[in-house]
Amino acid sequence: MLFAVTGVLAEAETLLDAAPRLLAAICENLGWQVGSIWTVDRPTNRLRCVDVWHSSSVDVASFEHATRETAFPPGVGMPGRVWASGKPAWISDVVDDPNFPRAPYAVRDGLHASCGFPIEGRGEILGVIEFFRTEPRPPDLDLMDALVDLGRRIGQFMERRIAEERLREREENYRALFEVNPLPMWLRDPDTLEFVAVNDAALSQYGYSREEFLRMTVRDILAPEEVESVAEFRWDPTSGIEPWNAGVRKHRRKDGTFLWVEISGRDIVIAGRRLRLILAHDVTERKRVEEEHRFLAEASSILGSSLDYEVTLPSLARLAVPQLGDCCVIDLFDAHGVVRRVAVSHADPAKEPLLRRYPPNPSSPIGVHHVLRSGESELMPQVPEAMLEQAAWDPEHLRLLQENVYSYMCVPLKARERTLGAMTLIVSVPGRPYGETELALAAELARRAALAVDNARLFADAREASRQKSRFLSAVSHDLRTPANAITLLSSLIRKEAEQGIGDGGRLLERCHRLETASESFADLLSDLLEIGSFDSGQKKLRDDEFALSDLVEECLATCAAAAREKGLRLRFQRPAQPVGVRADRSEFTRALTNLISNAVKFTDRGLVKIEVSRASRGGVEVRVRDTGSGIPPEHLGSIFSEFFQVRNSERDRSKGSGLGLAISRRIMQAFGGSLRVESRVGAGSVFVATFPAERVLGELPASSGRIETRSPAEAQPERATILVIDDDAVSRAALSVLLEEEGYEVLTAAGGEDGLKAVEKRRPNVLLLDMMMPGMDGIEVIRRIRQEPALGRMKIIVLTGDVTRERRQKALECGADRFVAKPFRIPELLDVVKAILKPA
Repeated sequence: MLFAVTGVLAEAETLLDAAPRLLAAICENLGWQVGSIWTVDRPTNRLRCVDVWHSSSVDVASFEHATRETAFPPGVGMPGRVWASGKPAWISDVVDDPNFPRAPYAVRDGLHASCGFPIEGRGEILGVIEFFRTEPRPPDLDLMDALVDLGRRIGQFMERRIAEERLREREENYRALFEVNPLPMWLRDPDTLEFVAVNDAALSQYGYSREEFLRMTVRDILAPEEVESVAEFRWDPTSGIEPWNAGVRKHRRKDGTFLWVEISGRDIVIAGRRLRLILAHDVTERKRVEEEHRFLAEASSILGSSLDYEVTLPSLARLAVPQLGDCCVIDLFDAHGVVRRVAVSHADPAKEPLLRRYPPNPSSPIGVHHVLRSGESELMPQVPEAMLEQAAWDPEHLRLLQENVYSYMCVPLKARERTLGAMTLIVSVPGRPYGETELALAAELARRAALAVDNARLFADAREASRQKSRFLSAVSHDLRTPANAITLLSSLIRKEAEQGIGDGGRLLERCHRLETASESFADLLSDLLEIGSFDSGQKKLRDDEFALSDLVEECLATCAAAAREKGLRLRFQRPAQPVGVRADRSEFTRALTNLISNAVKFTDRGLVKIEVSRASRGGVEVRVRDTGSGIPPEHLGSIFSEFFQVRNSERDRSKGSGLGLAISRRIMQAFGGSLRVESRVGAGSVFVATFPAERVLGELPASSGRIETRSPAEAQPERATILVIDDDAVSRAALSVLLEEEGYEVLTAAGGEDGLKAVEKRRPNVLLLDMMMPGMDGIEVIRRIRQEPALGRMKIIVLTGDVTRERRQKALECGADRFVAKPFRIPELLDVVKAILKPA
């Protein structure tokens, strides 16, 4: 066996080549039927199979497949066991061994006894060889001792072949590195500095032929100021042969131009001759980028030093000269859209007043105004004479331009897709014209300057918004406290009179009426605040309904008719020549239009309120609400749509409204992509104009022939209907019980979802009044449970909740609720909903 193995190893190049013959030699000489070789995969720390051999007398297809596909960690299976211990191992019968994962495959193919031994090299386990017989066999200690020596011989073979392969790869790598490396390389004598060999990349970088290169020394390619530096890197016989780096050096090409290269090298010995291998990496672009980064970092530091761009932009212009040119000018749009020069810097400070004397010419085909209009950068490596003539204001200005403008670029200052201004840079003398590289740097500088200007303006806007917020919160606090205070006082007064038994029924009714009015005022204001918040937070979701405008206008007029009659006002509707339809959220536009009409009625003492629907420009539609009131003073027109602004309600009288109606109405129209504006003249009345954009106009839609159905309180109701109230608030349950019982209903109550479901199963009420926000089981889960029980039938469910968002409403209705009533609600409205839902279908 040893003779056969030695012969195989002598002839093989690699273990992979030797594996099948090696396994055959061992198995055939020892009388084993199956063998496999495993090597250590270092990255995964697993043993992986290199090859499997078996004699022609056995069929071990399944076992062979499992062996090739399995990777063993240390200690697992025969290979892992040998690897972990570093010693041979023997299994008399793999069927009985608990640490043999491939046992099912071995049994299937008739394998029993197993032996394995390590392949060892220099004290390290390089792999494992294992063998199998088709019958059980007790351990053979003499054989196991012999296998230790065999494993060392195979390990020595592997080490030798690995070393040879690494040496061959290293030589090939060095050759490829030098000959085909895209980076310039050469060999030179460390003492004479003569070039011994040079690759193609070096020839291309420096512009010399190979013959020219090999006739030169290192001094011939160094910049004059770098020649003496080569003395620092002469050969040191006492030093080891280690890589080194000489840093960045300035070299000269054949054409006289200069470049920056990073020099690194290694001292090597070739055929007994000491040489120096040099790598010369061109870092000219990197040096330029580093300089740009330094410049931009300094620019950012200047821009970040203050929020006052009137201070930072002049400093920025001074930084740009002479880094980016001989002159830098920055112009910005002011709050009124006028171009204003905010920064000037020139290499000759005496010329700066001239730059301020001559602003940019709006009629020039190039320059600031052209860049501001187009939003695009301009670059002219050399400005033509004709362009200077068109840009000049007068002959004196032209002379100055001719003397000071050779190359020019102008870049916009843009932030959030808006052009805020422009930065102009000029080179005065020939020799270094602007190119795309300089333009890119200028554009980045302008981008940072624009962000600084935009941030400064946003900060100023935020301060103003904070001031407005404080005013808003002050108004909210006042308007919420007023009805809340009234509710508290009236409640206390009613309780006191009830405790003392004083006061008559009429007085009590009058105070209860006031209490209800204050509560309604509180609820209305709260609803308006939530509506404003939903628009401002972007959470407001609108539907796309299709409806005829004439129908909706008539509905809104009907809503406001009673208030108009009380004041003796006429309501008029001027219909369009052809019926017009729009696509929008019908309920939200109804709210907006009702706000406008009710405001017109409220602030008009005599005359009429007229609604007009007409076509607008560009295919849109306008709805005009015209009144004959006293009009709005000009100084208030800009604030009329602001929250809590009321022209004639300085005392914050809640009976005149919350001051949020117009703000909500404008937000509604803006959400449709339209607008709401006002035209007014003191003494002649006001016109509020709501405009729909063309994309929401549907064309002609016939007005509906019917009217909106109204419910009569006297309509038939189920006799003694049962209502279950589920609410975790005891006060709400008690109050609803009394009010509903007075209406003739049988009322049941439950304090939570679990109790409510039990009451539903036991009593089967006709209507369920369900609070949504309850601890434990909430209203949504209650609805789901009820709708999942067919035996409960289609029980009517009315949801009561203070969460009035469209998402909450939609979720409740999708789960199976029939109606949705927002808290706080008015009792008559709730009773109307209950009566309507009980009406027979």
